[in-house]
Amino acid sequence: MHLNPFTLAFSGGDGLLENEFLDDHYLSSLKEIRASVVLGAVIIALFAVVDSYLAPAEKFTMWTIRFAVLIPMATLLLLLSYWKGIRRYFHLAQVAVLVITGAGCIAMILRAAPEARAVYSSGLILIVIFGCTVLRLRFIWGTGAAWTIVMMYELSAAGSPDGQGIVQLGNAFIFGAVAVIGMIASYSIERDARKGFFLRKQLEKGREDVRRTNDELETRVRERTEVLEHVNAELTEEIAGRHKAEEALQNTVLEKEMLLKELQHRVKNNLAIISSLLGLEMRKITDEKARQVFREAQTRIYSMSTLYDQLFSSGDPGSIDLRGYLDKLAATVFRTYIVGSDRLSLSTELARVSLDVKRAVPLGLIVNELLTNAVKYAFPGERAGEIRVELLEEDGRITLAIADNGVGLPPGFDMNAPGSMGLPLVKMLCEQIGGEMTLSGTPGNRVSVTFTR
Repeated sequence: MHLNPFTLAFSGGDGLLENEFLDDHYLSSLKEIRASVVLGAVIIALFAVVDSYLAPAEKFTMWTIRFAVLIPMATLLLLLSYWKGIRRYFHLAQVAVLVITGAGCIAMILRAAPEARAVYSSGLILIVIFGCTVLRLRFIWGTGAAWTIVMMYELSAAGSPDGQGIVQLGNAFIFGAVAVIGMIASYSIERDARKGFFLRKQLEKGREDVRRTNDELETRVRERTEVLEHVNAELTEEIAGRHKAEEALQNTVLEKEMLLKELQHRVKNNLAIISSLLGLEMRKITDEKARQVFREAQTRIYSMSTLYDQLFSSGDPGSIDLRGYLDKLAATVFRTYIVGSDRLSLSTELARVSLDVKRAVPLGLIVNELLTNAVKYAFPGERAGEIRVELLEEDGRITLAIADNGVGLPPGFDMNAPGSMGLPLVKMLCEQIGGEMTLSGTPGNRVSVTFTR
Protein backbone atom coordinates (compact mmCIF):
# COMPACT_ATOMS: atom_id res chain seq x y z
CA MET A 1 0.00 0.00 0.00
CA HIS A 2 1.52 3.32 -1.15
CA LEU A 3 0.24 6.48 0.57
CA ASN A 4 1.38 10.09 0.40
CA PRO A 5 2.79 10.67 3.92
CA PHE A 6 1.32 14.20 4.12
CA THR A 7 -2.08 13.98 2.43
CA LEU A 8 -2.58 10.22 2.90
CA ALA A 9 -3.77 10.00 -0.71
CA PHE A 10 -3.05 6.77 -2.56
CA SER A 11 0.07 7.21 -4.68
CA GLY A 12 2.28 5.33 -7.08
CA GLY A 13 0.77 2.17 -8.47
CA ASP A 14 -2.15 2.49 -6.02
CA GLY A 15 -3.12 6.00 -7.23
CA LEU A 16 -6.04 4.59 -9.24
CA LEU A 17 -7.73 3.64 -5.96
CA GLU A 18 -8.03 7.26 -4.71
CA ASN A 19 -11.35 8.21 -6.31
CA GLU A 20 -12.86 4.86 -5.47
CA PHE A 21 -11.76 5.28 -1.85
CA LEU A 22 -13.27 8.77 -1.62
CA ASP A 23 -16.63 7.48 -2.83
CA ASP A 24 -16.49 4.49 -0.50
CA HIS A 25 -15.41 6.64 2.45
CA TYR A 26 -18.21 9.14 1.82
CA LEU A 27 -20.92 6.50 1.55
CA SER A 28 -19.70 4.43 4.51
CA SER A 29 -19.40 7.56 6.73
CA LEU A 30 -22.79 9.14 6.00
CA LYS A 31 -24.65 7.47 8.88
CA GLU A 32 -21.96 8.38 11.39
CA ILE A 33 -21.75 11.95 10.05
CA ARG A 34 -25.50 12.45 10.33
CA ALA A 35 -25.52 11.00 13.83
CA SER A 36 -22.59 13.21 14.88
CA VAL A 37 -24.27 16.35 13.43
CA VAL A 38 -27.47 15.61 15.37
CA LEU A 39 -25.43 14.91 18.51
CA GLY A 40 -23.49 18.15 18.09
CA ALA A 41 -26.71 20.17 17.66
CA VAL A 42 -28.16 18.57 20.80
CA ILE A 43 -25.02 19.39 22.81
CA ILE A 44 -25.06 23.00 21.57
CA ALA A 45 -28.72 23.33 22.57
CA LEU A 46 -28.25 21.71 26.02
CA PHE A 47 -25.35 24.02 26.88
CA ALA A 48 -27.78 26.94 26.57
CA VAL A 49 -28.75 26.12 30.15
CA VAL A 50 -25.16 26.87 31.18
CA ASP A 51 -25.45 30.37 29.70
CA SER A 52 -28.08 31.29 32.29
CA TYR A 53 -25.64 30.58 35.13
CA LEU A 54 -22.29 31.58 33.68
CA ALA A 55 -23.28 34.60 31.55
CA PRO A 56 -26.72 35.80 32.64
CA ALA A 57 -26.10 39.27 31.23
CA GLU A 58 -25.12 37.88 27.85
CA LYS A 59 -27.38 34.86 27.70
CA PHE A 60 -29.59 36.26 24.94
CA THR A 61 -26.51 36.96 22.82
CA MET A 62 -25.28 33.43 23.54
CA TRP A 63 -28.67 31.96 22.68
CA THR A 64 -28.75 33.96 19.45
CA ILE A 65 -25.40 32.45 18.45
CA ARG A 66 -26.55 28.97 19.42
CA PHE A 67 -30.07 28.88 18.02
CA ALA A 68 -29.84 31.41 15.19
CA VAL A 69 -26.44 30.44 13.79
CA LEU A 70 -24.96 27.17 15.02
CA ILE A 71 -28.01 24.89 15.14
CA PRO A 72 -29.33 26.11 11.74
CA MET A 73 -25.89 25.47 10.22
CA ALA A 74 -25.88 21.94 11.67
CA THR A 75 -29.41 21.41 10.33
CA LEU A 76 -28.35 22.65 6.89
CA LEU A 77 -25.38 20.24 6.86
CA LEU A 78 -27.70 17.39 7.85
CA LEU A 79 -30.09 18.21 4.99
CA LEU A 80 -27.22 18.56 2.49
CA SER A 81 -26.06 15.03 3.38
CA TYR A 82 -29.22 13.70 1.70
CA TRP A 83 -28.51 15.54 -1.55
CA LYS A 84 -26.53 13.37 -3.98
CA GLY A 85 -25.08 16.37 -5.76
CA ILE A 86 -23.22 17.54 -2.64
CA ARG A 87 -20.86 14.55 -2.62
CA ARG A 88 -18.01 16.39 -4.31
CA TYR A 89 -18.26 19.40 -1.96
CA PHE A 90 -19.44 17.73 1.22
CA HIS A 91 -16.06 17.88 2.99
CA LEU A 92 -15.91 21.58 2.24
CA ALA A 93 -19.40 22.01 3.69
CA GLN A 94 -18.35 20.10 6.83
CA VAL A 95 -15.29 22.31 7.24
CA ALA A 96 -17.41 25.47 6.77
CA VAL A 97 -19.91 24.37 9.42
CA LEU A 98 -17.12 23.35 11.80
CA VAL A 99 -15.28 26.68 11.37
CA ILE A 100 -18.51 28.66 11.82
CA THR A 101 -19.23 26.64 14.96
CA GLY A 102 -15.73 27.38 16.22
CA ALA A 103 -16.18 31.10 15.43
CA GLY A 104 -19.45 31.12 17.35
CA CYS A 105 -17.76 29.48 20.34
CA ILE A 106 -14.93 32.04 20.19
CA ALA A 107 -17.52 34.82 20.15
CA MET A 108 -19.13 33.34 23.25
CA ILE A 109 -15.71 33.12 24.93
CA LEU A 110 -15.12 36.81 24.28
CA ARG A 111 -18.61 37.78 25.47
CA ALA A 112 -18.42 35.71 28.66
CA ALA A 113 -17.14 37.05 31.92
CA PRO A 114 -13.43 36.33 32.61
CA GLU A 115 -14.27 33.79 35.30
CA ALA A 116 -16.53 31.85 32.91
CA ARG A 117 -14.27 31.82 29.88
CA ALA A 118 -12.54 28.59 30.93
CA VAL A 119 -15.84 26.70 30.56
CA TYR A 120 -16.51 28.13 27.11
CA SER A 121 -12.88 27.45 26.14
CA SER A 122 -13.51 23.77 26.91
CA GLY A 123 -16.31 23.91 24.37
CA LEU A 124 -13.85 25.12 21.75
CA ILE A 125 -11.57 22.18 22.59
CA LEU A 126 -14.56 19.86 22.20
CA ILE A 127 -15.33 21.34 18.77
CA VAL A 128 -11.75 20.75 17.54
CA ILE A 129 -11.67 17.15 18.80
CA PHE A 130 -15.24 16.56 17.54
CA GLY A 131 -14.31 17.73 14.04
CA CYS A 132 -11.13 15.64 13.82
CA THR A 133 -12.69 12.42 15.05
CA VAL A 134 -16.48 12.01 15.26
CA LEU A 135 -17.35 14.15 12.22
CA ARG A 136 -15.20 11.79 10.06
CA LEU A 137 -13.37 14.59 8.28
CA ARG A 138 -10.40 13.48 6.22
CA PHE A 139 -7.03 14.33 7.70
CA ILE A 140 -6.20 17.17 5.32
CA TRP A 141 -9.62 18.81 5.83
CA GLY A 142 -9.73 18.23 9.57
CA THR A 143 -6.24 19.67 10.00
CA GLY A 144 -7.16 22.79 8.02
CA ALA A 145 -10.36 23.30 10.02
CA ALA A 146 -8.63 22.76 13.40
CA TRP A 147 -5.82 25.21 12.72
CA THR A 148 -8.22 27.77 11.22
CA ILE A 149 -10.16 27.73 14.51
CA VAL A 150 -6.96 28.03 16.54
CA MET A 151 -5.73 30.97 14.43
CA MET A 152 -9.11 32.67 14.77
CA TYR A 153 -8.84 32.32 18.53
CA GLU A 154 -5.28 33.65 18.61
CA LEU A 155 -6.25 36.72 16.55
CA SER A 156 -9.25 37.42 18.72
CA ALA A 157 -7.23 36.91 21.93
CA ALA A 158 -4.45 39.21 20.73
CA GLY A 159 -6.94 41.99 20.09
CA SER A 160 -8.88 41.57 23.34
CA PRO A 161 -9.23 45.01 25.03
CA ASP A 162 -10.34 43.78 28.47
CA GLY A 163 -6.93 42.93 29.94
CA GLN A 164 -7.41 39.21 29.54
CA GLY A 165 -5.39 39.01 26.33
CA ILE A 166 -2.32 37.48 28.03
CA VAL A 167 -4.47 34.73 29.57
CA GLN A 168 -6.20 34.04 26.29
CA LEU A 169 -2.90 33.93 24.43
CA GLY A 170 -1.77 31.34 26.99
CA ASN A 171 -4.90 29.36 26.25
CA ALA A 172 -3.99 29.53 22.57
CA PHE A 173 -1.03 27.26 23.33
CA ILE A 174 -3.43 24.71 24.80
CA PHE A 175 -5.65 24.95 21.74
CA GLY A 176 -2.60 24.42 19.51
CA ALA A 177 -1.77 21.26 21.45
CA VAL A 178 -5.37 20.11 21.09
CA ALA A 179 -5.15 20.76 17.35
CA VAL A 180 -2.01 18.60 17.15
CA ILE A 181 -3.76 15.82 19.09
CA GLY A 182 -6.73 16.11 16.75
CA MET A 183 -4.37 15.91 13.75
CA ILE A 184 -2.80 12.73 15.08
CA ALA A 185 -6.20 11.17 15.76
CA SER A 186 -7.51 12.19 12.34
CA TYR A 187 -4.34 10.89 10.66
CA SER A 188 -4.63 7.55 12.42
CA ILE A 189 -8.36 7.20 11.69
CA GLU A 190 -7.98 7.96 7.99
CA ARG A 191 -4.90 5.79 7.64
CA ASP A 192 -6.75 2.85 9.22
CA ALA A 193 -9.72 3.51 6.94
CA ARG A 194 -7.48 3.51 3.87
CA LYS A 195 -5.72 0.38 5.07
CA GLY A 196 -9.05 -1.39 5.59
CA PHE A 197 -10.25 -0.26 2.16
CA PHE A 198 -7.00 -1.41 0.54
CA LEU A 199 -7.20 -4.81 2.22
CA ARG A 200 -10.82 -5.21 1.12
CA LYS A 201 -9.85 -4.39 -2.47
CA GLN A 202 -6.98 -6.89 -2.28
CA LEU A 203 -9.36 -9.49 -0.88
CA GLU A 204 -11.90 -8.78 -3.63
CA LYS A 205 -9.16 -8.98 -6.22
CA GLY A 206 -7.92 -12.23 -4.72
CA ARG A 207 -11.42 -13.68 -4.73
CA GLU A 208 -11.93 -12.62 -8.32
CA ASP A 209 -8.60 -14.16 -9.30
CA VAL A 210 -9.54 -17.36 -7.47
CA ARG A 211 -12.95 -17.44 -9.16
CA ARG A 212 -11.42 -16.82 -12.58
CA THR A 213 -8.72 -19.40 -11.93
CA ASN A 214 -11.32 -21.93 -10.80
CA ASP A 215 -13.30 -21.35 -13.99
CA GLU A 216 -10.17 -21.82 -16.08
CA LEU A 217 -9.21 -24.91 -14.11
CA GLU A 218 -12.64 -26.43 -14.54
CA THR A 219 -12.44 -25.83 -18.29
CA ARG A 220 -8.97 -27.33 -18.45
CA VAL A 221 -10.01 -30.28 -16.30
CA ARG A 222 -12.91 -31.05 -18.62
CA GLU A 223 -10.68 -30.80 -21.68
CA ARG A 224 -7.90 -32.85 -20.17
CA THR A 225 -10.32 -35.44 -18.82
CA GLU A 226 -11.51 -36.04 -22.33
CA VAL A 227 -7.92 -36.31 -23.54
CA LEU A 228 -6.95 -38.58 -20.63
CA GLU A 229 -9.85 -40.91 -21.29
CA HIS A 230 -8.73 -41.16 -24.88
CA VAL A 231 -5.07 -41.69 -23.93
CA ASN A 232 -5.76 -44.05 -21.05
CA ALA A 233 -6.20 -47.07 -23.29
CA GLU A 234 -2.97 -46.30 -25.13
CA LEU A 235 -1.11 -45.84 -21.84
CA THR A 236 -2.42 -49.16 -20.56
CA GLU A 237 -1.04 -50.93 -23.59
CA GLU A 238 2.24 -49.02 -23.35
CA ILE A 239 2.63 -49.82 -19.63
CA ALA A 240 2.06 -53.48 -20.35
CA GLY A 241 4.76 -53.30 -23.02
CA ARG A 242 7.11 -51.52 -20.62
CA HIS A 243 6.54 -54.17 -17.98
CA LYS A 244 7.60 -56.78 -20.46
CA ALA A 245 10.63 -54.67 -21.42
CA GLU A 246 11.57 -54.20 -17.75
CA GLU A 247 11.32 -57.93 -17.15
CA ALA A 248 13.53 -58.56 -20.16
CA LEU A 249 15.99 -55.91 -18.91
CA GLN A 250 16.07 -57.45 -15.44
CA ASN A 251 16.73 -60.85 -16.97
CA THR A 252 19.55 -59.33 -19.03
CA VAL A 253 21.06 -57.67 -15.94
CA LEU A 254 20.89 -60.92 -13.99
CA GLU A 255 22.45 -62.76 -16.90
CA LYS A 256 25.27 -60.22 -17.11
CA GLU A 257 25.86 -60.45 -13.36
CA MET A 258 26.08 -64.21 -13.63
CA LEU A 259 28.48 -63.90 -16.57
CA LEU A 260 30.59 -61.42 -14.62
CA LYS A 261 30.76 -63.74 -11.63
CA GLU A 262 31.62 -66.62 -13.91
CA LEU A 263 34.38 -64.52 -15.46
CA GLN A 264 35.71 -63.58 -12.03
CA HIS A 265 35.63 -67.24 -10.99
CA ARG A 266 37.55 -68.27 -14.09
CA VAL A 267 40.12 -65.50 -13.57
CA LYS A 268 40.56 -66.68 -9.97
CA ASN A 269 40.99 -70.28 -11.11
CA ASN A 270 43.47 -69.29 -13.82
CA LEU A 271 45.49 -67.29 -11.31
CA ALA A 272 45.47 -70.29 -8.96
CA ILE A 273 46.70 -72.50 -11.77
CA ILE A 274 49.51 -70.04 -12.56
CA SER A 275 50.46 -69.93 -8.87
CA SER A 276 50.50 -73.73 -8.72
CA LEU A 277 52.68 -73.93 -11.82
CA LEU A 278 55.11 -71.45 -10.26
CA GLY A 279 55.16 -73.62 -7.12
CA LEU A 280 56.01 -76.72 -9.19
CA GLU A 281 58.84 -74.89 -10.94
CA MET A 282 60.18 -73.67 -7.58
CA ARG A 283 60.75 -77.28 -6.52
CA LYS A 284 63.13 -77.74 -9.41
CA ILE A 285 65.16 -74.60 -8.62
CA THR A 286 67.98 -74.79 -6.09
CA ASP A 287 69.22 -71.21 -6.38
CA GLU A 288 67.70 -69.25 -3.46
CA LYS A 289 67.58 -65.94 -5.34
CA ALA A 290 65.66 -67.54 -8.17
CA ARG A 291 63.32 -69.21 -5.69
CA GLN A 292 62.79 -65.79 -4.07
CA VAL A 293 61.74 -64.31 -7.40
CA PHE A 294 59.22 -67.12 -7.91
CA ARG A 295 57.93 -66.68 -4.35
CA GLU A 296 57.37 -62.96 -4.90
CA ALA A 297 55.57 -63.67 -8.15
CA GLN A 298 53.37 -66.16 -6.32
CA THR A 299 52.40 -63.65 -3.63
CA ARG A 300 51.54 -61.03 -6.26
CA ILE A 301 49.37 -63.51 -8.08
CA TYR A 302 47.76 -64.49 -4.79
CA SER A 303 46.90 -60.85 -4.03
CA MET A 304 44.90 -60.69 -7.26
CA SER A 305 43.42 -64.15 -6.78
CA THR A 306 42.19 -63.23 -3.31
CA LEU A 307 40.49 -60.15 -4.72
CA TYR A 308 38.55 -62.11 -7.36
CA ASP A 309 37.69 -64.78 -4.82
CA GLN A 310 36.09 -62.15 -2.59
CA LEU A 311 34.31 -60.54 -5.55
CA PHE A 312 32.82 -63.89 -6.52
CA SER A 313 31.46 -64.49 -3.02
CA SER A 314 30.14 -60.92 -2.49
CA GLY A 315 26.75 -59.60 -3.58
CA ASP A 316 28.21 -56.55 -5.36
CA PRO A 317 30.48 -57.45 -8.28
CA GLY A 318 31.50 -53.82 -8.78
CA SER A 319 33.12 -53.05 -5.41
CA ILE A 320 35.03 -54.83 -2.67
CA ASP A 321 35.32 -54.59 1.11
CA LEU A 322 38.96 -53.55 1.62
CA ARG A 323 38.87 -54.48 5.29
CA GLY A 324 38.29 -58.19 4.69
CA TYR A 325 40.44 -58.30 1.55
CA LEU A 326 43.53 -56.63 3.05
CA ASP A 327 43.26 -58.53 6.34
CA LYS A 328 43.26 -61.89 4.54
CA LEU A 329 45.99 -60.80 2.09
CA ALA A 330 48.31 -59.46 4.80
CA ALA A 331 47.99 -62.61 6.88
CA THR A 332 48.76 -64.86 3.88
CA VAL A 333 51.78 -62.83 2.72
CA PHE A 334 53.12 -62.68 6.26
CA ARG A 335 52.82 -66.46 6.71
CA THR A 336 54.54 -67.03 3.34
CA TYR A 337 57.77 -65.42 4.54
CA ILE A 338 57.63 -66.17 8.28
CA VAL A 339 57.66 -69.93 8.66
CA GLY A 340 58.39 -71.64 11.97
CA SER A 341 59.35 -68.41 13.76
CA ASP A 342 57.61 -66.13 16.20
CA ARG A 343 60.18 -63.31 16.27
CA LEU A 344 57.92 -61.13 14.07
CA SER A 345 54.29 -60.29 14.70
CA LEU A 346 51.63 -58.77 12.46
CA SER A 347 48.88 -56.39 13.63
CA THR A 348 46.15 -54.69 11.59
CA GLU A 349 43.88 -51.71 12.12
CA LEU A 350 41.55 -51.62 9.16
CA ALA A 351 38.50 -49.38 8.74
CA ARG A 352 35.50 -50.68 6.85
CA VAL A 353 36.04 -49.14 3.40
CA SER A 354 34.49 -50.17 0.07
CA LEU A 355 36.38 -49.50 -3.16
CA ASP A 356 35.97 -50.21 -6.85
CA VAL A 357 37.83 -53.20 -8.36
CA LYS A 358 39.92 -51.01 -10.67
CA ARG A 359 41.78 -49.48 -7.72
CA ALA A 360 41.54 -52.45 -5.36
CA VAL A 361 43.92 -54.54 -7.52
CA PRO A 362 46.82 -52.02 -7.42
CA LEU A 363 46.16 -51.47 -3.71
CA GLY A 364 46.49 -55.19 -3.01
CA LEU A 365 49.76 -55.31 -4.95
CA ILE A 366 51.01 -52.31 -2.93
CA VAL A 367 50.26 -54.16 0.33
CA ASN A 368 52.01 -57.23 -1.02
CA GLU A 369 55.16 -55.29 -1.98
CA LEU A 370 55.41 -53.20 1.19
CA LEU A 371 54.71 -56.14 3.50
CA THR A 372 57.25 -58.28 1.66
CA ASN A 373 59.87 -55.51 1.94
CA ALA A 374 59.22 -55.13 5.67
CA VAL A 375 59.61 -58.85 6.30
CA LYS A 376 62.75 -59.15 4.15
CA TYR A 377 64.68 -55.98 5.03
CA ALA A 378 63.39 -54.39 8.26
CA PHE A 379 64.55 -57.15 10.62
CA PRO A 380 67.94 -58.57 9.56
CA GLY A 381 69.40 -61.57 11.39
CA GLU A 382 67.31 -62.69 14.30
CA ARG A 383 65.97 -59.21 15.14
CA ALA A 384 62.43 -59.30 16.55
CA GLY A 385 59.74 -56.75 15.92
CA GLU A 386 56.25 -55.89 14.73
CA ILE A 387 54.73 -55.02 11.37
CA ARG A 388 51.51 -53.03 11.30
CA VAL A 389 48.95 -52.59 8.49
CA GLU A 390 46.58 -49.59 8.79
CA LEU A 391 43.63 -48.46 6.67
CA LEU A 392 41.54 -45.39 7.46
CA GLU A 393 39.20 -42.94 5.71
CA GLU A 394 38.63 -39.30 6.64
CA ASP A 395 36.85 -36.55 4.69
CA GLY A 396 36.82 -38.61 1.49
CA ARG A 397 40.56 -39.43 1.65
CA ILE A 398 41.72 -43.04 2.11
CA THR A 399 45.12 -43.77 3.65
CA LEU A 400 46.91 -47.15 3.58
CA ALA A 401 50.05 -47.48 5.70
CA ILE A 402 52.57 -50.29 6.31
CA ALA A 403 54.75 -49.58 9.36
CA ASP A 404 57.44 -51.49 11.23
CA ASN A 405 59.79 -50.89 14.16
CA GLY A 406 62.81 -52.39 12.39
CA VAL A 407 66.16 -50.88 11.41
CA GLY A 408 64.66 -48.25 9.11
CA LEU A 409 65.98 -47.05 5.76
CA PRO A 410 69.72 -46.86 5.21
CA PRO A 411 71.39 -43.41 5.05
CA GLY A 412 71.15 -41.77 1.62
CA PHE A 413 68.38 -44.11 0.51
CA ASP A 414 66.92 -43.30 -2.93
CA MET A 415 63.68 -45.07 -3.62
CA ASN A 416 64.01 -44.36 -7.37
CA ALA A 417 67.35 -46.16 -7.59
CA PRO A 418 67.42 -49.67 -9.14
CA GLY A 419 67.00 -52.45 -6.58
CA SER A 420 65.58 -50.13 -3.94
CA MET A 421 63.47 -52.82 -2.28
CA GLY A 422 60.62 -52.71 -4.85
CA LEU A 423 59.58 -49.15 -4.01
CA PRO A 424 59.62 -47.95 -7.67
CA LEU A 425 56.91 -50.54 -8.35
CA VAL A 426 54.93 -49.25 -5.35
CA LYS A 427 55.31 -45.68 -6.60
CA MET A 428 54.07 -46.68 -10.05
CA LEU A 429 51.05 -48.48 -8.56
CA CYS A 430 50.39 -45.47 -6.35
CA GLU A 431 50.34 -43.15 -9.38
CA GLN A 432 47.99 -45.59 -11.11
CA ILE A 433 45.30 -44.99 -8.44
CA GLY A 434 46.01 -41.25 -8.28
CA GLY A 435 47.61 -41.39 -4.84
CA GLU A 436 50.61 -39.94 -3.03
CA MET A 437 53.33 -42.01 -1.31
CA THR A 438 55.25 -40.76 1.73
CA LEU A 439 58.11 -42.32 3.73
CA SER A 440 58.61 -41.62 7.43
CA GLY A 441 59.38 -43.24 10.77
CA THR A 442 62.14 -43.15 13.35
CA PRO A 443 63.03 -45.76 14.36
CA GLY A 444 61.71 -48.18 11.80
CA ASN A 445 59.91 -47.21 8.64
CA ARG A 446 56.38 -46.16 7.65
CA VAL A 447 55.15 -46.04 4.06
CA SER A 448 51.79 -44.29 3.51
CA VAL A 449 49.68 -44.20 0.37
CA THR A 450 46.89 -41.59 0.34
CA PHE A 451 44.27 -41.13 -2.39
CA THR A 452 40.81 -39.65 -2.76
CA ARG A 453 37.68 -41.74 -3.07
